[in-house]
Amino acid sequence: MTANTETANTFEAGGHVWTPKFTTPVIMRTCRALGLSVEGLTENAIGKINIADLIRVLFFSVAHEAEKRGVDEDAFLESIPPDELMAAFQVLFATVQKSFPQVDLSGIGTGGSESGGGEEPSPLP
Repeated sequence: MTANTETANTFEAGGHVWTPKFTTPVIMRTCRALGLSVEGLTENAIGKINIADLIRVLFFSVAHEAEKRGVDEDAFLESIPPDELMAAFQVLFATVQKSFPQVDLSGIGTGGSESGGGEEPSPLP
């Protein structure tokens, strides 16, 4: 899997090029699935993203393409090697940043805990 570094809006996985979208339906699905509220959509909460939740949001953001390709969530997740998740997350963060330019995502994915283990579920924008 690789990320398109020129435009930072696509990544490759499982033989497909994926273009995440962070639209109102994706936001609604994310909030419902992860139990988020308005407080969860703040800049302070973004740094506490639970890795499992982030992986689900990654799928939600490409579900529009996955459905057309007949790829379910499990097959999509199987197509991304763990060591390449960060590239996909960077594309997702760039997509979210375009939708919410007022939220600073510059420090996300550049350090800190990536384990997600034992941490409370984190809200995403």
